[in-house]
Amino acid sequence: MVALAYSFSLFVIWSVVGRAVFALFAPRFGALRSWLLAPGMGMAVVLIGLMVFNQLGLPIARFSQVMTALLIMISLAVLRWQRPAFPRRALRPFFAAAFFSLLWTGWPSLHAGFDWISYGNDDMANYCLAAERFSAHGFFDVPTMAELSGRDYSSYYFFMHVADMMRFGAEHIVAWSATLIRLKATQTFMPAIVAISLTQLFAAAGLALQAGRHRRRALITAWILAVSPLFMLGTLYQLIAQVAGIALLLLLLALLTRTWGPARRRELIRYAGLPAIAAAALCICYPEPTPFLGLAYLGYVGLGLARRRIAGPVALALLAYTMLGALLILRYNIVSYVSTLVMQLGSATHKANLLLSLFPYFLLPTGFSNLFGWMPIARDFPEPIVTLSIAGGMGLALLLLWRTVREAWQLHAAALLLLVQGAVAVQLYRGGSDFPLYKLAMWMQPTLAIALAGLLLRLRSGRFATLLLVLFGLSTAASALHYTRTSQGTVAGGMTELRYASKLGMEVQTPARWDAQITATIENVVAAKFAASELRGHQLALASRDYFFPNTRIDFRDPPMYVRLHPHFKQMAQARPRMLERNSELVTTSMLWRTEFSQPVLTHPTDYYLGLTRQLSLFNKFGADPNEPIRHVFELTPASGIRNHLVFVHSGRGNHYYLGDRRFISFFQQEADPFLTGGNFNGLGRFMLLRVEHPTGEIYLRISATRTGLPGRTHWNPAAFIHHAEPDTPIGVVGDGAFNLFVGPLRPLPFKDAHYVAIDFQEMTQVILDRRSGLKAMFNRYIPLDYRRLLGWARDISAMSGEEYRQLRRPARLRYFPEDIAKAETLDFSCIYEDGWVSPESRFVLAGLPSG
Repeated sequence: MVALAYSFSLFVIWSVVGRAVFALFAPRFGALRSWLLAPGMGMAVVLIGLMVFNQLGLPIARFSQVMTALLIMISLAVLRWQRPAFPRRALRPFFAAAFFSLLWTGWPSLHAGFDWISYGNDDMANYCLAAERFSAHGFFDVPTMAELSGRDYSSYYFFMHVADMMRFGAEHIVAWSATLIRLKATQTFMPAIVAISLTQLFAAAGLALQAGRHRRRALITAWILAVSPLFMLGTLYQLIAQVAGIALLLLLLALLTRTWGPARRRELIRYAGLPAIAAAALCICYPEPTPFLGLAYLGYVGLGLARRRIAGPVALALLAYTMLGALLILRYNIVSYVSTLVMQLGSATHKANLLLSLFPYFLLPTGFSNLFGWMPIARDFPEPIVTLSIAGGMGLALLLLWRTVREAWQLHAAALLLLVQGAVAVQLYRGGSDFPLYKLAMWMQPTLAIALAGLLLRLRSGRFATLLLVLFGLSTAASALHYTRTSQGTVAGGMTELRYASKLGMEVQTPARWDAQITATIENVVAAKFAASELRGHQLALASRDYFFPNTRIDFRDPPMYVRLHPHFKQMAQARPRMLERNSELVTTSMLWRTEFSQPVLTHPTDYYLGLTRQLSLFNKFGADPNEPIRHVFELTPASGIRNHLVFVHSGRGNHYYLGDRRFISFFQQEADPFLTGGNFNGLGRFMLLRVEHPTGEIYLRISATRTGLPGRTHWNPAAFIHHAEPDTPIGVVGDGAFNLFVGPLRPLPFKDAHYVAIDFQEMTQVILDRRSGLKAMFNRYIPLDYRRLLGWARDISAMSGEEYRQLRRPARLRYFPEDIAKAETLDFSCIYEDGWVSPESRFVLAGLPSG
């Protein structure tokens, strides 16, 4: 409850600050609308304050509390001086909708508190690490080689925000929310984004309340958003820049499309301060949707002039003053805005390979159902629900299109924005742009809610409209609950990147000596970055993959003129030499078994190994009790306690799953094992390179895997091999289904002070095909729902000594299926299906049956 209370407190702070700004710049803006738009304006003011002071060289931790206290005191003084109306009765149902949204979206934090990690995606990890840098450093502080060597991985975000001039507003909000109450960024990220989602909800209601009218429409809009699963998903999936950016976009559009009568220049200049602040905050937080804003505003002005509904000089003067004000606030940060926008637009127009689409959801007929929340993304309900929800989504989309065109002609700003979004969505669909279309579907939720509210208000009976709103909420409840339950992180797979992160917390045991060398063997990208955040100040090396490889899009040897004129060009220009020095001194690149890979250079031998607890990893599970409760996400083990420990190494032939070439990925994220309650396994690729820490001479590799779930492809290739060992050894797999084999004895070969083995299943991976029926098969049937190319699934890959192998206690018989197969540890077999059907080719190693 404390974490949710903190979310609401941030929302209230922004509301007070924003309402005071409205009182100063536009005293006669409208009481209810001012309060609805106030949270967005307050967030914009906080963002600009953080930008200014941090870019002056002050760490956010040093001034966040003082700045916030001053803003609150000044705002209260302004409100006392101006005494703006507080329409308590009119605001009460809006706050009720916000409070419902707070609980409906954020109820998992009632269990996890500030440890709620939700899906724990890579974006969140990056935002939190970058926020830690802004908390402890000035914006343009150049990282030292000591920090880059593993002391502080947050320093790597210097290359992103300073050298590459990427947007940074969301990171500033996370840093502010953390330093305000002196917690870690990972602890306040979810409270911050939940507060921002409430801000977006109020901004949408404020936009619906155009020109002081349509109070019922604004209220219905707020309630539709409160129950909208796709609106909730933006928060739960931790898209904080998007959630904040869309809130600012709605705020800015509402401010620019205010209805004006005769206006004096002084009044326009004074009022333009509001959209200038919102525009500046939008540019540093989320530039991507600004073209939509520009097109919608041009449409508003063009139609208004054609219909003689607005005064052209007033509209153009307001736009000019707004742009001038935003430029004065942003100063050189306008370069960051342009740089981010150009890069994001370039990636959005890039045509994806639809056979390898990561986000195919809105390229498929089910996208119509996902859009309105009748089915969750990546999960289908049974027929005929799927077909009915698709048909309903298509029909509602056509009805809303007709209504939106009519309202756009009547100069409704939200309708104009929705038309622009719809036109772009059609173009993205035609171009097969999967990810931009997925993001756009979430961007559209506020304008869709406004359109739906207008449709409901066409009904003459208020009670009937209320009944339909309740029914809509009930029809989307299953999807909303799916998203929130998944955000608890107790079940692997799907959108959950790291299981049990919210339940167990992200704390890492730290060694007694601060200068101890820690080597992380973590193969999960999110877990590795969380560990890097927790261990700032300690010497940490990442053995599985160089997750922080720095690069820049700009060659500072011959930079463009706009970069050379940047007042902080001196600091920016240090990015390239610091990057080259880091890559030459701290990382070594090698070639082994026809595959290139890199490894960290250690200044002294490893004192401790940091890995995931064994149940959360694909590797080193042998000997772990599967029934033992998981108490920690991470395990810190002294080097003296490590023997035959396998570390996956990202290589050219065997990629890490994150941003890897999907033809060569070695393994995918952990997911639930359908054959074993509470069990998990990982999708498996063809090749993987493994580093063996402290091998005991001869070793045995234990490989447990299955192909039972691959339709028509259950047979394993008997040519599968273990390479770079003495001797090279066949795995010995025969037949179909599952196997659990002990391969050896073999000796991992040394290479540059380490030992490695390589597993090659000698078979090309393939896409999992699916069958579709009903309206689900209407179009794009060839796009696979599962983007992965797989050979099967692996339950464990471990190494053990020869002595441990010889002491294995074999079972004498198989009795229970699928448990005896899926949980098999010491049973040496190949191959049998989990349900007990034996493959035509198979072998088993059982203990002798007792006599008698």
